Amino acid sequence: MSPKDVRTLGRALDALVRTARTHGSAVEAAGLRLRDAWLAVDRAPLRFGATELYVRDDVALGGGDEEVRWLLPIFMAGLRLVTPRETVTVQELCQLAEELARCEPEVSSLERFRDWLWGGGAATGFEVELQTSFMEAVEAELPEAAVAPDGFLEGGLLAVRRRLGGVMALEEDSIELAALDLDAVSTREEFDASLDAEHDDEPPVMHEALRAALRFRCEEASRWSLCEATAVLAIPALQAEHTPDALARQLADTLREHFDVDVIDLLASSVRRNDPFARAVLQGLDFPELPTAAVRAFAHDADGHRVLANLLAAVSPELASRVAHALLDGAAADTALVDIALRIITSLGVQRFIALLDVPSLRPPEAHALGSLLAERDDAVELLAPLMARVPRPALPKLLGALPAEVRPRLAPSLSSRWAELSGGFVESQLAPLFIEAGAAGARVLAEALLAQHGEGWSAESVRMLGRALVSAGLFTELCLPLVRSKRVAAAVRVALCDAAEADPEVAAAVSRWHPGELLDPPELRARLKSLRELEGQRR
Repeated sequence: MSPKDVRTLGRALDALVRTARTHGSAVEAAGLRLRDAWLAVDRAPLRFGATELYVRDDVALGGGDEEVRWLLPIFMAGLRLVTPRETVTVQELCQLAEELARCEPEVSSLERFRDWLWGGGAATGFEVELQTSFMEAVEAELPEAAVAPDGFLEGGLLAVRRRLGGVMALEEDSIELAALDLDAVSTREEFDASLDAEHDDEPPVMHEALRAALRFRCEEASRWSLCEATAVLAIPALQAEHTPDALARQLADTLREHFDVDVIDLLASSVRRNDPFARAVLQGLDFPELPTAAVRAFAHDADGHRVLANLLAAVSPELASRVAHALLDGAAADTALVDIALRIITSLGVQRFIALLDVPSLRPPEAHALGSLLAERDDAVELLAPLMARVPRPALPKLLGALPAEVRPRLAPSLSSRWAELSGGFVESQLAPLFIEAGAAGARVLAEALLAQHGEGWSAESVRMLGRALVSAGLFTELCLPLVRSKRVAAAVRVALCDAAEADPEVAAAVSRWHPGELLDPPELRARLKSLRELEGQRR
């Protein structure tokens, strides 16, 4: 079963439903195409979401900018799975499409569709999984969803909001539902609610422009689905009609389109209060874009740092690591996220935050952000030293470059084991400028790297530059004389060191002093040593 086959099935059902909506009945030819498409995926169950249709975990219909408005009332009615039997006929497929097409987001229409399903209308050709309607569950569990004192019917979601407002206000970490979304939903006619139902002394009045705006918002499937999921998480009595896996899938579908900080706050805070249902939902809530979407949403939320810290503490280690990496990646480009990252490090503890990171997979922007976040700390070296052996090579210059110049040489002992792994060309081009900025201490680090690598991969010009820095620091004789006399070092590197030594008479004298091993040196090196001796004689 390929993704192409899955999408073909989704488009075939969509075409059949749209045909039925347009003409009042399904076209048999379109029903044949749907049957063939369903057979191509071995009659796999179709799972209905509020905004998308799935075959297993593959999107068959919806997703991205594709809008499938007829899915929302089907989801609201509680239909979750449809599986065709082996004996299903084209006529039964057409009848199903006609019933799907007739279903509208109105109480009477939803009840009629559910009656058709419960009454066996789909029983001959399909196996269906039908969930108790969310609104039915709300009305059963919340008596206050009945008639208000002023005689106006209240919508169940308005009652949910009131119930949550009373309960959650007693909690120290109060959690607010997306109140505007719930108000918007409660204004729909099928919920028989008025936005002004709370004002007992005033008649319900709503301007048409406001009504139109609210209708537009609450007709967004993702908004309605999010309101339902939020209420289920907050009211244990509603959870009997949902499984954590199903609610996690529903939330994932919704958050892909509209990431909501409040529902994440509700989930993470519930997990911290040892709510097993919320914990199971959060464990199942994952999709590739989740970390990046979460970080972007938290960046522009006044309480984002607290919610993100709770999320990092509540999710699985693997997801927490991905979120931490997304935070560093975002902080590299967004100053708002730098502040959030600093506050999270303070909240979680820096050691705990670093432990979340998969250091070998650090990308250069993430490494730079990490270095910047730790740069001003007195314990930066202590924190970073254990990581240096595992930071990937492309990220290493970015991490070091984010630190103050005087701090970089103090990390050299942690890098000593990597000189053999890091090529001379890489050290020369990427690390040498960073350590040269640190003065004598940085030059010493580079000399040790040059010695450990026997000068392999270093250009003559870089060696001269390093040699001159060591001459100025008074370290040339100690660190570079062994290189000049080592047979394992390339002749060009040894000659370049002689060039650097020429500027200081004492250093030049030490380098050019004859020793028996010189007899075996390459001709170009012997010639350069000879010229140093001649220069020394002229100076005398």
